Amino acid sequence: MLEYLPSSTRATIIIVIELFWSLGSIFEYLMAMFIVPIYGWRVLTILSALPISVVAFCMYFIPESPRYYVASGRQELAEDVLKTIALTNKHSLPQGKLVDINAKDECGSIKQLFHANLKRTSCLLAF
Repeated sequence: MLEYLPSSTRATIIIVIELFWSLGSIFEYLMAMFIVPIYGWRVLTILSALPISVVAFCMYFIPESPRYYVASGRQELAEDVLKTIALTNKHSLPQGKLVDINAKDECGSIKQLFHANLKRTSCLLAF
């Protein structure tokens, strides 16, 4: 979803999204403090599962990004998504051909993460 955002505001949006993890943790703590003594942990578990259940249901209706489809070699699906976006925004789709700008022949490996140059960084990120 972040691929649809302009690069100038993408970092700000990511920070706001990450902020909601902290706010959600605080909200979960407050819910536990008030619900568990009265109703028990089962009710808390059900209430805690409701938001992710709604998200899981809604994800079915959200298409993959055109960039993903192009990288996967599914040009037609990428064009369909772009046409839908253009139609929703009441714009026409510009003429042209979709090209995978990130196409690379090589892929990284786990072994490369523990190379002498990256070993320290990999360990710091893991813990």
